[in-house]
Amino acid sequence: MEHENPARRPAMYALRGVSRECPENTLVSIRTAICQGYDGVLLDVQVTADGVPVLCRNIDVSAMSYAEVSRIDAGEAFAHKYRGEMIPKLSDALELCNSAGLRVWLNMELVSRDRERDVFLAGEGCSYCFRDAQQLMGTASAMPEVQLAYCGKMDDVVLRQISSLGDRLTIWTDQPQLSFLPVGQTRLVVMGVDSYDRLDEVCSRYAPAAVCTSGVVKPDVRRGFRADVHMHSEYSQDSTCPISEICAVARDRDFDLVCITDHCDIRPGHDAVSLLAYRKQTVAGIREKAKNADLQVLVGVELGGGFLEPALADRMVAAEDYDSVIGSVHGIMFRGVRQSTANCDFGQMDMQTTLAYFDGYLDAMLYVAEKLDVDILAHLTYMLRYLNGKYKLDVDWRIREDRIRQILSAIIQRGIPLEINTSCRGGVYDEWLPAKEIVDLYLEMGGYLFTFGSDAHVSKRIGSYYDEVADYLRSKGVRYMIYFQKRLAHQYSI
Repeated sequence: MEHENPARRPAMYALRGVSRECPENTLVSIRTAICQGYDGVLLDVQVTADGVPVLCRNIDVSAMSYAEVSRIDAGEAFAHKYRGEMIPKLSDALELCNSAGLRVWLNMELVSRDRERDVFLAGEGCSYCFRDAQQLMGTASAMPEVQLAYCGKMDDVVLRQISSLGDRLTIWTDQPQLSFLPVGQTRLVVMGVDSYDRLDEVCSRYAPAAVCTSGVVKPDVRRGFRADVHMHSEYSQDSTCPISEICAVARDRDFDLVCITDHCDIRPGHDAVSLLAYRKQTVAGIREKAKNADLQVLVGVELGGGFLEPALADRMVAAEDYDSVIGSVHGIMFRGVRQSTANCDFGQMDMQTTLAYFDGYLDAMLYVAEKLDVDILAHLTYMLRYLNGKYKLDVDWRIREDRIRQILSAIIQRGIPLEINTSCRGGVYDEWLPAKEIVDLYLEMGGYLFTFGSDAHVSKRIGSYYDEVADYLRSKGVRYMIYFQKRLAHQYSI
């Protein structure tokens, strides 16, 4: 993708890759920065005991061999999706960055003076960032050809000391308001820009060359783009919609991208071999039938019931080259039996039993968010479709707000978008899943990633209420929504 860099905005650098959504300083965080159109990355570098520069911040690897470091899983602690994402060599990271034209800044804070040379030899073409002014000046003298930056404590004395570096020097700071930093400094990078209000303030007051963000603020790309990333086709047991019809209707409604996410509902004791075979047939069939479509057609899966058989869920996800994996819950184990929510007669249950089922449903959703390999959390309040729509029980989600908050916190921490699902709009339960009040709560808690899903099972529902969702999010200050391709997050402006 071509990186946009219009004159009205500074360059955008991703801190340790897109570290709000991926494990920091990993190849996947860099790939995500490339997909999202960032101009560069700031990465933390260390050197192992045997002289191999690696990307790492939270573990001291200076006394470890590279063989030891290479066995450290840097992804699992962030999210199950990223298990097996290892600490990368600097050389591998630079190869990836260079292939995409991404500028690289290396934070040298964790590199001892006697190991600097190892980094310089591996980091040809990089720029180097120092917190210690003496270390910076020593490197400037020893390496007169490299570009340097200072990101440490700033005062008039330090500024006079380092200003002799002239055009070789860039100042990185989260305090551009300091009186001795000249407004309009072309070599200024403002750090910690993690809201659009902050971006607007920084750009209008300080005119920096670049800003650095952990991922909340993103490049303004794909304007006018429209994507519906949750729908079902003839390959779902509850849909007969042909792929050709999906493509034709989506294109007619001015959508640029759809992701077909047919069901894979896992049940205890499921025959894994037949399930895997059917998923293989499904993916191949969709791709063959959509190959001549005049819009972008991606293939995902809606993984239901994964919390019942986590190992099988992992096998299902790994078996195919999905673009996205949607995590959902359509039924739970209740009183020793798997109960489908759609088939439960809540009209015959007392309220205490009904709320016990609701608690079980929310527990399952929390497990999906915390433990499973998913990209998107689907229709969070799916159960209210039945409780309040079909059975008119008027259950207020706020009676379980603590559980809802737990789920929202889990997806925020793991960089999992919240789906706004419009499958119920215009029906008996005429609400988004989740309702606008929960969307507002998610935003208040620091969430910012959204996907749109019509959850269409018939073609007339494709893209339904997209404009309503986009308008509402814009009114709340949201600038973009997300889709996944090859399981990497891409944004589009709304």
